[in-house]
Amino acid sequence: MLRIRSYLTRLQLNFCVRPQPDALSPHSVAGYRVKTRWRGHNSEPRLAAFKPVVGEWTTVGRHSMMPGITLHGRTAFEWYEGGAFLCMRSEIEEPGIPSGIALIGSDDDAEALTMLYFDERAVARRYEVAMDGTVLRWRTAPGFSQRFVLTVARDGDTLHGVSALSKDDATWDQDLELSYARVK
Repeated sequence: MLRIRSYLTRLQLNFCVRPQPDALSPHSVAGYRVKTRWRGHNSEPRLAAFKPVVGEWTTVGRHSMMPGITLHGRTAFEWYEGGAFLCMRSEIEEPGIPSGIALIGSDDDAEALTMLYFDERAVARRYEVAMDGTVLRWRTAPGFSQRFVLTVARDGDTLHGVSALSKDDATWDQDLELSYARVK
């Protein structure tokens, strides 16, 4: 876990130049302008299934620990380094929900795709990720498992996401529910 956190911190520092007012502007990560290290087409074929979620989205939802509060935010999924990775950036306007970044990529020696997540609390997590048709799923290790199911609607312009949490690897409690609308 420390290695992932260290890597993501270095990644953020190495690719960031200066603060930007809009944390979700193109070519920014957590409010910093990103310098691209290389150009060209480096697409990872296994990430092609994620194409339906690529874009910028507004979000509305609720969290189980914040009853009666409607959450508003934005999420962006974009290809990174010509498609070698998929980058997800998210933020919720209401306090208590951290802004985060995730990189989804592959390993030549493994079938599963991996998502490395990092947020403003300095929380770093590794998830196994899969896109099955119109459903994006991820989950972590036993003892503190999170799963997220993101379903793409037929129109391609709306998504529905539900997150669940398990502390005992048997009981799952709904954590976060978000509806996504594509920004046109």
